[in-house]
Amino acid sequence: MRPLRTCFVIIFVLLGLNFQSFATAQSVADYVKISKPESWVDVDTIEEGNFVLAEDLQVGYQLLSYQTKVLPKNRIRYRRFVKDMNTQGGVEDNGTITVTFDPTYQTVDFHSLGVIRNGELIDLLDLEEFEIYRVETDRDKLLYNGDLQIGFAVPGLQVGDQLDYSYSINGMNSALVGSYYDRQVFEYSVPVRKLRNRLVIDPALDIHTKTHNNPPEPVETKLGDFKVLDWLVTDIQAQSIDDDVPDWFYFRPTFETSGVSEWQQVGIHFSQYYLPPKRLSPELQVITNQISKDFKSQKKRTRAALEFVQSNIRYLGIELGEGGFIPRDPELVLERRFGDCKDVTYLLLTLLNNLGVEARPVLVNTDSRGKFEEALPGFTAFDHVLVRAVIGGESYFLDATRGEQLGDLDHLEQGSFQRGLLLDGSQSRVLEAEKSNLVWRKDFLDEYDLVSDPNDVSFTTTASYFGQNADWMKDYVESDGMASIEKNYLGYFADFYPTIEILKPSETRYDFI
Repeated sequence: MRPLRTCFVIIFVLLGLNFQSFATAQSVADYVKISKPESWVDVDTIEEGNFVLAEDLQVGYQLLSYQTKVLPKNRIRYRRFVKDMNTQGGVEDNGTITVTFDPTYQTVDFHSLGVIRNGELIDLLDLEEFEIYRVETDRDKLLYNGDLQIGFAVPGLQVGDQLDYSYSINGMNSALVGSYYDRQVFEYSVPVRKLRNRLVIDPALDIHTKTHNNPPEPVETKLGDFKVLDWLVTDIQAQSIDDDVPDWFYFRPTFETSGVSEWQQVGIHFSQYYLPPKRLSPELQVITNQISKDFKSQKKRTRAALEFVQSNIRYLGIELGEGGFIPRDPELVLERRFGDCKDVTYLLLTLLNNLGVEARPVLVNTDSRGKFEEALPGFTAFDHVLVRAVIGGESYFLDATRGEQLGDLDHLEQGSFQRGLLLDGSQSRVLEAEKSNLVWRKDFLDEYDLVSDPNDVSFTTTASYFGQNADWMKDYVESDGMASIEKNYLGYFADFYPTIEILKPSETRYDFI
């Protein structure tokens, strides 16, 4: 790709040489109630005495109990935690209990909440003392998931107490009905005295498993017609892990369970949400007619459709409930002029399909990238989606969430996620999801003129950006303005040449293909 050439023709004179906040939401009683654990839950006993492995730590984890009932159209997640408060720091860090859930499909049942002091249980479970908040941890990324968080500040908690609480989260995202994915982990960064993992799985669901790093095998039993996988591990040593270990790397003993065994099954499930609309709205028809009129080749039409979406639809993700997995109608996205990756992808697919271009969505994972295949297949394996357009036998991976890009279809920067899942009904499959001709480059040229003026030295610096770096720099120039960028560069060079001055304004030139 030919470069965006940002020419900082800043002729400098070196005279010295001669994006978490909380918003109060609705009533706790709308989402939370007090109840006993359901009959399928196996309530654990607490070991007596101190947990020796954690005596020198702020908190001792006496019990972690994770039990889940898996149904075709529901999930019930039971959780119980028992912690020793060994220091004042442990009291401060653990003195507020929080539970986060999605109010569009989940509710919370609290079963117990108390403090054990000198062998006596002090019951503190009182919904009137709970608060509920709106929490948006990704709003700096323009993503809003609508999660709520229950908060309870434990009164009177002190060093030497044992905090014991349990609850269940009930509900399942309707976009994921028909399958499930669960991951059991058997080591933590802190020691654990008793770890209980338990899955109770409906007989209508398939069970597929995969292990990493030799986890313990579950005890398999029955609860009525339900199959039960049960793990009980005691005296778990703390595992120290380097902070730079990537998210996709399995460094702990892990046992995965899923209702599907092939990525094709995941593709079949999500393909249904990207089928071409039954009718094209008048507004979308006008756009496709104009692109068809202005451009004759499929490559130029594809490039024009991508540019239309990138230039006219701003990125904004409303991820509540099934909105986290299912794209919105292209007509609605066009009307609103905003959408997340699924929304803008579906809009672009609609335009391309009506322009006669072969195009399909491709699910990718922005963290694990091509390593997603190391996990057992599951419906929640991906966090982004691209468009794969095929023209003349050549694949193009187009990311409609990017800002406006430079270059024609053969030279613009494309999605570089290594591998992805092509959504094509029964033909869904994993494929390579990146181009091999990516350009990542920045060139800088500094020129000094010591001849024109015998008393001063003039200095010209030229920065050239290619590929994605050019796209980023173009956005930087348009968002901050050249005056701001010029000031930053001047400050940088002033560290080396304190008497530097600007003699000529900076210039920017775009070299398009």
